[in-house]
Amino acid sequence: MSNQAKLFSYGHKPVVLEVSKQKFKDLTSGKKPFFREKWERLPGPIDYQQNENGLEAIFHYDIKENVQSTDYILFAYTYPYNYNDCEWAINEFESKMKAAEKMHFEREVLCKTLEGRDMHLLTFCSNSALELEKPVVFFTGRVHCGESPGSYML
Repeated sequence: MSNQAKLFSYGHKPVVLEVSKQKFKDLTSGKKPFFREKWERLPGPIDYQQNENGLEAIFHYDIKENVQSTDYILFAYTYPYNYNDCEWAINEFESKMKAAEKMHFEREVLCKTLEGRDMHLLTFCSNSALELEKPVVFFTGRVHCGESPGSYML
């Protein structure tokens, strides 16, 4: 049994988001982050089966009355969190840290991914900890594909 099928067997439900055409463009172009949207768990039962093509999820979804024919309905296995969302979160965190007088924040490009995206090294601590050269704790997240839920943890 695949990990996804195991999660379905424990009651996991995919998420859904209804958005206008303009909001969809803003989300997919990176003008707005996906993680700030109000994704909802699918109501009702989810049937699933493993076949030669992978895992197939079967569910029923009632389209709301206020949805326009130009709107988009997005379904996802779990709450989406893409590279643009990560950049949004880092930028927000950086602005909060820089506004705090007693905090130190550095953002460096450690390397580039195979896709040419920046891999950031973020250093943040209190100014006093920096001066005292306290021990370092190193966190990594999203090291492997399919680890987008880890982005919410960090």
